[in-house]
Amino acid sequence: MSPRFSSGGLNTFDLLGDLSSFERTLTRLFLRNSEMTEKELYAAVCELPEAKQMSMDEMRSALSSLEEKGWLEEKRAGLKKVYAIKQEKNKKKNSLF
Repeated sequence: MSPRFSSGGLNTFDLLGDLSSFERTLTRLFLRNSEMTEKELYAAVCELPEAKQMSMDEMRSALSSLEEKGWLEEKRAGLKKVYAIKQEKNKKKNSLF
């Protein structure tokens, strides 16, 4: 994927790979809150400008895709689904970088 340039230049999200607009929207929300229940996430989606909003089915599809791509992980908190940014620990020890 080649980066898309806007009048403001390169957008940080252009570097994230091939994410759909819904996936990008959810990723932005997770950058504000690294862990959210499905209900909290949908409430945040409903507060977005109309052009950025999505249905519950579209959100679930985007969440599933982000999980498959390794961006998010689903956890269980009782009966609730909790989604969180997937963080991997640095596997290289004693590395300069």
